[in-house]
Amino acid sequence: MPHPVTDVAANEDETLKALASKYIWWQDAEAALRRPQRVIAQIMNIGDHGDVLTLIS
Repeated sequence: MPHPVTDVAANEDETLKALASKYIWWQDAEAALRRPQRVIAQIMNIGDHGDVLTLIS
């Protein structure tokens, strides 16, 4: 059964990649996306309102 947090659909991958480069600035986006839960947690923690809405949509 797919996990809703870790199984990112292909069309959502680019959005998460852009957010990863913004919120996990100390790593390149590809490295950050190896741990999508960390990217999501960082956005929920320090993300602006628009980015959080983008994440949950």
